[in-house]
Amino acid sequence: MSALPSEGNLTAGGVGPSGLPYTILRTTQFHNLLVLVLGKPARSGILPVPAGTDFQPVEVTEVAERLVEPALGAPAGRVPDMGGPEIVSAAELARTYLRVTGGRGLVIPLPVPGRIAAAFRHGVHLAPDHPDGRGTFADFVSVAAGRSGYEAGTEGR
Repeated sequence: MSALPSEGNLTAGGVGPSGLPYTILRTTQFHNLLVLVLGKPARSGILPVPAGTDFQPVEVTEVAERLVEPALGAPAGRVPDMGGPEIVSAAELARTYLRVTGGRGLVIPLPVPGRIAAAFRHGVHLAPDHPDGRGTFADFVSVAAGRSGYEAGTEGR
């Protein structure tokens, strides 16, 4: 599947031929993004999620920590990927979101058509060999939900 950017088409067809020095760190989705995506539908009581799709969310501050060394060092080309500590189905992430935020609702896995959805079902967006993040999605939502002024679905805005 080549529906998403890969090392080959980022370096060989994009940045690489430019002759410019570069460093690329590929990460999995941030916890904030999943909270944003799940928050609004959660208020309706129905959470549609992509069927057969797993995610490996990672904490954005951990990615920032990882970026410091490459940003301060010499260009390194493609550096090892970074993913969250666990790979979890979209349905389980939605159930976790509801449980941790005290929400109630029905999680409905739905088939999503198209090449990009198929690529996600095949896990091209995951980094199973690099579960380098420490904080889980449940940890993130627990902390975020306890913040003053936090409203489900607006985190990250």
